[in-house]
Amino acid sequence: MEAVVDPYEAIALTYTRLVRKDSAEAGDALDRIRTDFGAHAALRAALLITLLKVEVQQNHWLPSLGLYAHLLEGYPDALPLTRYAMTCCLKSWAIPIVDSGDWIALAIA
Repeated sequence: MEAVVDPYEAIALTYTRLVRKDSAEAGDALDRIRTDFGAHAALRAALLITLLKVEVQQNHWLPSLGLYAHLLEGYPDALPLTRYAMTCCLKSWAIPIVDSGDWIALAIA
């Protein structure tokens, strides 16, 4: 009997490795999302972080988490870990708003 392979597993691991390059803690959070909610949820969270990175580093803009929250619609319980991973990455990218605590308020808005 063949084992059922999650079609999202390999790509979720790839994107988790990319996020881990910026923040080991964020990578660990994505691993936990994959364990608790599945590879599809982990991939979506990793893509959200990747989009955030583009906005912050290329466009010099910190969007509200609400802008991308639809990526986690099917996984609302993964949102706290995703927010934590995003915060870890923002710290690694030296975004000043993270230290002030204003990032959390912005992320919820």
